Amino acid sequence: MKAHLKNKLITVFVILLIAYISSYVAISRISYHYNKIQGVDAFLYFPFPTSAFQSSTISRCNTVGFFVFYPLYIIDHNILGGPTWMEPMWSIEAPKKTNK
Repeated sequence: MKAHLKNKLITVFVILLIAYISSYVAISRISYHYNKIQGVDAFLYFPFPTSAFQSSTISRCNTVGFFVFYPLYIIDHNILGGPTWMEPMWSIEAPKKTNK
C-alpha cells in the first residue's frame, strides 16, 4: 500500500513540475515575442495593455510572478541565455497637453 501511495505522489509531483515549467516557458516566450515587436528586449509575466489594469496591479502581478518563477528564471536567464525580466514602470495617465 505504501509503494502505491508513493508512486501516486511521485506522479502528481512530476505532473505539477511539468505544468510549472511549461507555464514559465509559455509566459516568458510569448511575452518576450510580444515585447520584441514593440522594441523592448525583455518580458513581463503578465503582458497586458496598460489600459486593461491599473499600473500598480500590473506591477504587483509581475512581481508575484517573478518570485513564483524565480528558480526557473535563474536557470533560464543565467544558464540557458533566456530573455530578461522587466518590471513595469509605466503610468496609465495620458501625458498632459500644453498650450503653447
